[in-house]
Amino acid sequence: MSVFDLSSYIASRMRRYAIVLVLTVIALPAMGQLNNSFLEWPRVYDEADSGRFYAGFRTLGFMRNNEYFNYIDGYTLFGYQFNPFVAWQAGRHVRIEAGAYLAQSFGEDDFDQILPTFTISYQKRNHRILFGTLRGTLSHRLIEPLFDFENVLNQNRPEYGFQYRLESDQLFIDAWIDWRNAISAGDEEQEELLAGFSGEYKFIQQNAGGFSLLLQSSAFHQGGQIDATDLPVATYYNMAAGLKWWFSPAGKIRLISTDAYFVASAADGGDLPESFNSGDGFYANLLVESAMNLGLMISYWKSEDYYSPAGGQLYQNISYTDETFGTDRQLLFFRLLYDRELSDGLHLGIRGEPFLDLSDNEFEWSAGFYLVYDIQFKLGNKNKK
Repeated sequence: MSVFDLSSYIASRMRRYAIVLVLTVIALPAMGQLNNSFLEWPRVYDEADSGRFYAGFRTLGFMRNNEYFNYIDGYTLFGYQFNPFVAWQAGRHVRIEAGAYLAQSFGEDDFDQILPTFTISYQKRNHRILFGTLRGTLSHRLIEPLFDFENVLNQNRPEYGFQYRLESDQLFIDAWIDWRNAISAGDEEQEELLAGFSGEYKFIQQNAGGFSLLLQSSAFHQGGQIDATDLPVATYYNMAAGLKWWFSPAGKIRLISTDAYFVASAADGGDLPESFNSGDGFYANLLVESAMNLGLMISYWKSEDYYSPAGGQLYQNISYTDETFGTDRQLLFFRLLYDRELSDGLHLGIRGEPFLDLSDNEFEWSAGFYLVYDIQFKLGNKNKK
């Protein structure tokens, strides 16, 4: 599918969903998308600490049990991740960080991954450029149909490449290239990369709430000119355009919000059925959070011929149990959330995520437990030039 064909297709499908999208945002009593910020590993930056050395470590212990029996076989993810590091703020705007990433699944004798981490970052005001190990996975703020939540738990967590981020009170932009697999001449595998864009513009802001426009996209490429495989070259495109409304009332309710998205996919090459050259979906969320750190989120997903290599498996129009394509996907999620900071740097998250497959009237569920500890401390005095 050419870029022109893709643009025409998206425009036609967006007209189909536009009224539904707007009415969904306005009609619901309402951030809708899950708040996964406690699972991120941010890199703290302070211009006042120019010349300062740091050390620290980031950890994640997790257990996620997926009781799936229909389109996906159930499985459990149970283990931990550990990222010790040292850093030097070489100047007001430059930070250099080096460390190691270790991940192990419980029940295994060996580590799943042992990888070096190294990042050079430049930050000035709200702009930041990173090269090397990226601030990735959930930090991109992509919706689950485009980017699987479990990428933070599996071997896709470490991301390496180039990234630009802009964060202000009104505007968020994240653009990056994650080079997932490099090849040499004659290799029996393909190179893989994922490029993405995530943006949010708060066009209305009030004391307790406001409206946002959201635009997200990704391109996953498999190919290369120097490999020795017969696998087809393929590029898969995904995009989402949405509206969000949030409101923070006083009292026992901390946040009410809703967001709704038109989602589209396209395939250029590869070996998917021809109908998957263009697909689309509709995704909507309603979130209510209490002052007691409890939350309830209701999500709805409906799609046709949709496929995203980096997206959650539940959202694909593919049955992974019997390898059939074109399966109906119409899902209703009821997510129960508990997130709490236990002490400085230590955060607990517990989630129950049952869902109803409206196409087959099947009920399935998953549950997760997450413990994050992220600490950084200063070493000695500043290095004065």
